Amino acid sequence: MAATGPGAIALDLVNRSSLNKKDTEEINRGLRTQLESLGLRAVKPEQAAATVAISLSENLQNYIWLAEIHQGAGEYSIVMTSVPRPSAPAFVREPAAMTIRKIPLWVQEERILDVGVLEESSAPTHIAVLDAEKVSLYRLNGGNWQLEQALTISHASTWPRDMRGRLLMRQDHLFDVYLPGVFCQSSNNVPLNLSCRKSDDPWPLSSLFSLSGFYAPTRNFFTGALSPGVGKQGAPAARQLYPMAFCRSGWSVTPARWRQ
Repeated sequence: MAATGPGAIALDLVNRSSLNKKDTEEINRGLRTQLESLGLRAVKPEQAAATVAISLSENLQNYIWLAEIHQGAGEYSIVMTSVPRPSAPAFVREPAAMTIRKIPLWVQEERILDVGVLEESSAPTHIAVLDAEKVSLYRLNGGNWQLEQALTISHASTWPRDMRGRLLMRQDHLFDVYLPGVFCQSSNNVPLNLSCRKSDDPWPLSSLFSLSGFYAPTRNFFTGALSPGVGKQGAPAARQLYPMAFCRSGWSVTPARWRQ
């Protein structure tokens, strides 16, 4: 009103902000209504004493309204005002759902040293269970585990009190067994047999990488010597992890599986 004075004006509004069409039309109507209440009439450009070009723009904090007002020959003025933008709701990205399934696999009175899965579908159906004296093969049939074969582990020395052992699946034969001072290898034909011998070979520490550690059977711990040395590991390979736990009914093993 101060820039144009009362009279007829040509009003043009352009939206260069993120406001949608509905909001822009509402702003246009509101401006025209307010200007009319101040004595200004919106007319065609050829009938107007002044032209008002309004641009709706924005920055990160505010909406910015810019009015360029032309009166007469070469006379113009610029008026600018800002309106705070409403706080936009923060975009919350839902994390990918993760589920953990607990599947009871095996329970027995003897301490379980390791378990290997020989066959599986949605759950293991054929397993090998290692304890201090044998490797037992079980197959799931009709919802019940049935013993297929028990392979005795021959050894001359007394086992340490806190027993440890590894059962590793192989490609050229079914599995290898690592025990304190003893190494056993299965055959590849059914029925299986198990050949055991005295050994101080290093134990594979993980099938995720090719790294073995030397085990001191008389002291019942790893010596700290590795083969190969650190920095010479081979390519990784996947392996299912089977945590052991002792419960009232005996030792149990449950495969922990995670999905995302």
